[in-house]
Formats: sequence, C-alpha cells, structure tokens
Amino acid sequence: MQRFGMWVLALAFVACSENSDTTNNNNNDSSKSDVAETPDSENPDLDTQQQPLDGTGEDSAITDTSSVDDSAASDISVTPEDTTVPPEDTHENDADIPWTVDTVPLGGTCPMEEYVGGFLVEVYDDYSIVDGKVFDSVNPANILKEVKVAGDCRMLQLIYPVCLPPCGPGFTCDYDGSCIKYPEQKDIGTVTVEGLSQTVVMTPKPPSNSYFDTKLPHPAFVDGALIHVTSTVGYAGKLDMYGIGSNPIQMVEPNWTIERNKPLVVAWDPAPEGARTKVELRLNIDQHGNSPVNLFCELPDTGKVEIAAELINQLYEFGVSGYPNARLSRRTVDSMEIVSGCIDFIVGAPKSAGITIVGHYPCSSQNDCPEGLTCNFAIETCE
Repeated sequence: MQRFGMWVLALAFVACSENSDTTNNNNNDSSKSDVAETPDSENPDLDTQQQPLDGTGEDSAITDTSSVDDSAASDISVTPEDTTVPPEDTHENDADIPWTVDTVPLGGTCPMEEYVGGFLVEVYDDYSIVDGKVFDSVNPANILKEVKVAGDCRMLQLIYPVCLPPCGPGFTCDYDGSCIKYPEQKDIGTVTVEGLSQTVVMTPKPPSNSYFDTKLPHPAFVDGALIHVTSTVGYAGKLDMYGIGSNPIQMVEPNWTIERNKPLVVAWDPAPEGARTKVELRLNIDQHGNSPVNLFCELPDTGKVEIAAELINQLYEFGVSGYPNARLSRRTVDSMEIVSGCIDFIVGAPKSAGITIVGHYPCSSQNDCPEGLTCNFAIETCE
C-alpha cells in the first residue's frame, strides 16, 4: 500500500503539482500494527512513500523514490501539529525469543486513508535501493477511489480534488474542497536497516528529510534474510518493522498482450512452500487520463493469475493513452502506527513487464504511428 510503491506517489505528485515541486522516475525494469501491495495493498505505493502511482511508492506510475521539496506556507490557517505520543511498540516478544522468518509478525500494508509514508528495500536487475519518507499528514491525492473489485484485484481511480480559488503555496486541496497544509516530510532520527548484505545507517537528507542510501551492495539481500528497520526516537517514535528477503520473481512470459474480451494470464516461478511472500501486480494503460484507473492485485505467491476479461474491458473503457507499464513484485510488507497515521516497510524485488495493447499505438514521434494515424504528442497516442 511506495511504496503501496512507488505509483501512488507518481499520481500524488501529479495531483499536487500546483503546490509542490516533485520529480518522478519511471523505470521499466517492536511492533505490530496493507498498497500499494501499492492493492497488496490498501495503499498502492509504486515505489514508495507519499509518492505514487509506489507506490508505491513503490513509486512513476510504477515507482518513484523522489523527494518532495518544502514549500512556503501561505496565510491560510491550519490545525496545529498533533503532538500525541505514538503507540507503544507491538513487535515485543513476550517470550524473549528472537523472531525468525517463520514467526515474526508482518502487519501488511497501510490503509490509503492513513498512509503517511514508510521505508522500502528493493532489488532490481542491476542495482538495489533503500529509500524512505515519513510525512506529518495524509496526502489526499493518495486516497484512490475503488471502482471495481474482483478476487485479489482492485481497480483504483485517481480523482483530483478541486478547490476554488486554488490553494496557495504550501497547501493542497482536500476532497471536501478546503485547502489544507501540504504534507511535510519529517526528521525521524537515525534509521538503521539490519539483515542486508551490509547494515545501512541513514540520517535525513536536507532540505526535505528524505532517507536513502546510494552505496548499497547489490543485491541488497539474500533469500530468507530477516530484515529489521529501527530508528532512534524521533517524530515517529521508534521504528520497529520487519521484512523477509526473497529471490527475485521470474516471469514465464515477460511481455504481456492485452486485448478486449480476453483474460490476461500472468505466470511466474512460485515461491517455495511455506514462504511468506506475496506478489503485487500493477498495470497502468492510461498514462494521461484526467481520472486514470489502474489495476492493483495482491496475489498469493503460487505462480499464476488470470485477470478476468471483464476487468480488461473496463480498463479499456476508462481510457488508454501513452506508454503502458506493468510490473510484478515478490515482497513482504510490515506496518506500524505513528502520530500522523500509518507507515510501512516493503522488502521486494520488482520486475517490469513489456506491454502491448491491441488497438493502441503509443508514440513519441510521428514515425511511431501507422499510416493514416497522427501522433497526439500531448497524450503520446496515435489517433
């Protein structure tokens, strides 16, 4: 639920672009208290946190690990910051026996309406990342509308809030039409991630208080590693979340063809019996829609899923534009409550899929279009 990511963040960035500068990078490929993911997730978080559709966070329409710059506040009044003491650590082991990959509690993804960021460790083909952001409030643009549920899959739509007059710098529009303070990234102290190929210790990077490590050995983790993220006591209290390393997912067919009236079958190498991983599927075929709808599935790691033709048809009906993208990610998700909401910890290995949409021709130049069609550069679509 940036993990959810990170995709949610990409969409979040687009929705709030009038109020805050963002950057989005789309890559084709304790205690206890559910995208994105996101979807596995209540919070689809393409790569990451408070960022989008990742997640994603999570996390681009698929993944985004960019930070949000602080904006100057206008004279609009806001509610004072909540100073409630965070909830107590729920990962406490009463028997004082160390957690193992079989016994450690995993909280799943955060509900979208409570999601305020988190941390992720992801292994890609050529590099690994550790990334994190924690905000002081929920970004309304991360709360997607559920338009269809079928089995383990959900169709989620981004509806842009509208405020008249538009909100000033440092503020964003809520769904009730009011302007609220734009979520601010917080300094949560020194964050440590153990159980990786190398222990990572991070402090917040000014001016946005983002956390990341660019010198992480690759791959960042091995199959079966118990990974633990903690922190010194800060805004979020003391972090205490876990993840489990796994082998990167391998798709049987890395190029997917999507066609009206036909189901989409996706297959991969299943996890060993007893593994605690799940598989997140994300599919976006409408990159430039006014209210884009994306497909998020949180799947058992059994090796195969069939997306019903009914869902595929509905994706077509909501709109097709630009270059479609999709990914599978084998992962675990933990979460915890803090003062401002819910944060998560995603450990996974995403793989991007090639997408062909029958009847749709994406373009970045006129040469990409078949004879008789013209490239609409605004929506990267031959018409």
